[in-house]
Amino acid sequence: MKKVLLFAALCLATVRANAGLLQNVNYLTDTNSGLDWLYLSETVDRSANDIQSSLQAGGDLYGWTLATFNDLTNLYDAAGGTGPYNNTGGHQTAYNALVTSWGAASDHNRGDEIWAHLSDASTYPSIQDSGVIFYSSGYSRFSTAFSLSSSQYNSIGHALYRTSSFIEVSEPGSLALLGLGVIGLGYVRKKNQG
Repeated sequence: MKKVLLFAALCLATVRANAGLLQNVNYLTDTNSGLDWLYLSETVDRSANDIQSSLQAGGDLYGWTLATFNDLTNLYDAAGGTGPYNNTGGHQTAYNALVTSWGAASDHNRGDEIWAHLSDASTYPSIQDSGVIFYSSGYSRFSTAFSLSSSQYNSIGHALYRTSSFIEVSEPGSLALLGLGVIGLGYVRKKNQG
């Protein structure tokens, strides 16, 4: 019986470890926070001013919200990172998960970095906007003077999120665990009767 319980506990731990980030057609779902994150590739080559107007009613991005650095740290956490993330390194696990799932956008077309505009207050709000760079080395840097608000950058995305419509359903591992529990109960009952 102890072996059955140990096996069931290991199965449950494995199933829960896989929850977190789900890839969709053009966005990433963070099941921990309940947020969808639009792929960075969907917003490259668009100025911050263009994105702001597209977020309004009638715009092609209506329903999405430009993230703050604080919002983004929740996504970093879901990707396996541990903060703080401002001007710190050691976040290789989070970087690896996000560059393959959320996408890479690099100011210098290196393709191995994540560059994204954010909505945090800028040093010069009418001229520049804020943003974050997540380097392939696992180093994360935030800036309030990131880029010119009116310029288009063919390699900088915009960190946009919305409340997810994701509904969690039973996973095959959960069903297997339930089956093991039923088998274990049957075994115990048979042993007690015999």
